[in-house]
Amino acid sequence: MSELERRLEALRREYVGALAETVVEARDAFSRVEAGDAGAVEALWHIAHKTYGTAGSYGLTGVSEAARTLELVLLPHRNDDALPTEVVDSAKGALDAFVAQADEAART
Repeated sequence: MSELERRLEALRREYVGALAETVVEARDAFSRVEAGDAGAVEALWHIAHKTYGTAGSYGLTGVSEAARTLELVLLPHRNDDALPTEVVDSAKGALDAFVAQADEAART
């Protein structure tokens, strides 16, 4: 393994370690979405959007794809203060898949 590969792997491990905090932030934002907190949809969308790109750049395809699914569920509603029940349900399913992928990445 080259020095560059070692450094990239160290950055990847660091990112995977930080995913636990991202999951906490996402769950918190989702709780605020459920409570009808203005701005929470945008906050959750931003977490998903950022994670989609960053996880993908580290080769964490499952995490990236799950974040992208959550991002796409929320995209049409980014600026809404509240979500219809069916969108909340879809977002919950997408969030659960994201959490599962983040947990899987932490175990590998």
